[in-house]
Amino acid sequence: MDFTLVFILGFLAFAVFMLIYKLKEKKQQTITDYIQQEEQKLEDNDYAITLHILMCKIEDLAASNYLPEIDKLSNEIKENLKSIVVKYNANKHPKLVVKALQEYKFSHDSDTPTTLQLSIIEQPKKFDILAFKKQRYTEVVNNYAPYWTGVLNSLKRQHAIINRRKYLVENVDMMIGLCKQNRYNELIPILENYKAEQQKALEQ
Repeated sequence: MDFTLVFILGFLAFAVFMLIYKLKEKKQQTITDYIQQEEQKLEDNDYAITLHILMCKIEDLAASNYLPEIDKLSNEIKENLKSIVVKYNANKHPKLVVKALQEYKFSHDSDTPTTLQLSIIEQPKKFDILAFKKQRYTEVVNNYAPYWTGVLNSLKRQHAIINRRKYLVENVDMMIGLCKQNRYNELIPILENYKAEQQKALEQ
């Protein structure tokens, strides 16, 4: 066989081999890119869902008047914020906020988010959940006596009034315990004074 022909055939075989290799490499790269893109979509979706959940929990926390629920929601929000801060991407965040807002409006019959909710999801790194938790505790404790005084005044039966005062004494004990646990010592005297008033009324 002519040497030139052998050389040409060898070169063609090598070229075909390299073409097949490159095609396989490109196909593998395409698959890898696709997988990475899908994984990124899932991560972005999870991030938007976390923002949506955060909005809902902030709404519940702002409305709650029950200290154990305030504790629970505050802890959950703290974990949500940690997850958001770890995955935070300044370039993607605004778009994912828009997605979270769309989900929120869809699930809340197009209700408009509050200024508080918007400020938190737009700048999650700046939100101090511990300070907000203390604010909510303070509001609940300060409003406790006025609210229940109104309820007691609306009751007509003496038996109902007595039972309600007993409930209040027990409930205030629970609230004092949570204030001590959270070291909100300045709120404890307010509760202790109200408890003493109810105990005195029960003794009469």
